[in-house]
Amino acid sequence: MGYLRFLPMSLIFLLASCATPERPQTPRAPFDYEVRSVVVPMDGGSGELKGTLTLPSGKRDFPVVILVGGSGPNNRDEEWNGHKPFLVMADYLTRKGIAVLRLDDRDYDKSAMKFYGSTTADFSRDLSAAADFLRGLDETAEAPLGLIGHSEGGIVCAMTASERNDIAFLILLGTPGFPLETNTLLAAEASYVRNGVPKEERERLMGFHREYALLVSGYEDDRQAREDAKALYDSYFKGTPAWSRKDRRDLITKITLPWFRYMNRNDPSEYLKKITVPVLAVAGDLDTAVPPDENLTAIGESLAAAGNSRVKTVELPNMNHMLQPADSFLPYEDINETISPSLLKLLGDWILDRMEDLHE
Repeated sequence: MGYLRFLPMSLIFLLASCATPERPQTPRAPFDYEVRSVVVPMDGGSGELKGTLTLPSGKRDFPVVILVGGSGPNNRDEEWNGHKPFLVMADYLTRKGIAVLRLDDRDYDKSAMKFYGSTTADFSRDLSAAADFLRGLDETAEAPLGLIGHSEGGIVCAMTASERNDIAFLILLGTPGFPLETNTLLAAEASYVRNGVPKEERERLMGFHREYALLVSGYEDDRQAREDAKALYDSYFKGTPAWSRKDRRDLITKITLPWFRYMNRNDPSEYLKKITVPVLAVAGDLDTAVPPDENLTAIGESLAAAGNSRVKTVELPNMNHMLQPADSFLPYEDINETISPSLLKLLGDWILDRMEDLHE
């Protein structure tokens, strides 16, 4: 089998399966807090976002957070392969006295082409609409408001926080500190090294990545982009064991997607350099999609450029990009736990510490 199977072409994770195994961390009703179905009007009356708001019972003075999922169409639980990480996270945080809003992505249940016709900027506008919605509720109108984003969702949160003055804190989970173009190159190089690809072949493959990135940045129209991507792929892989009709088709399709082109050029540092509220940035040491060392460093440097000293960066041991506890680079679906317990504890403790700071 060719080396191209190791290629992390984007941050899209197609983690579907016919089977939906039981996952032990999934919370089960009844819950000892209020669970409320909500509908959030989108910007300009262009539609609505459906979701769930959980509110601590018997408490009035509490913070509220909005959860934002990673790349690809997500429902409110960021559900994949039987895992529901945002349901697990919301349950844990609400039991700790933190209200949580989680929403289905716009068009998450529509065709892929419909969903990827939107960009990170569109998702940021949706998040701002969700913040406005919370400000219109009696229970959360004056509550300290935080944003928690996973992967691309962290960029969405940073974009939104850089434009609003009512965000109290920000949490970034497995979030890129670079544009997708740079991050893809970093992840690809690390993948080839990890999988023992010989240096000469590794350099050849990285040449392909760099040339494809140039095609994306120089995009002019769909037809020409498809032809160029097809020719580039064939020039590197035609007649080799690595050639794959599916890989070729995916490359040709991705280059025409507004979401993909926007992510390749969108620089998270532009937003992070405007954020002065407390930030917690967390990555797992087994994250193969968003290399933790480079991205945490980039996030920290961007926030420092904003003069922000209220920043904590944490690389959690034995955690992968999907926030699961892991002891190796196992396929995500082979891990039965949904979310790292050490991550849940870190989130709850850090948020409550920020509330103590506000009351000092």
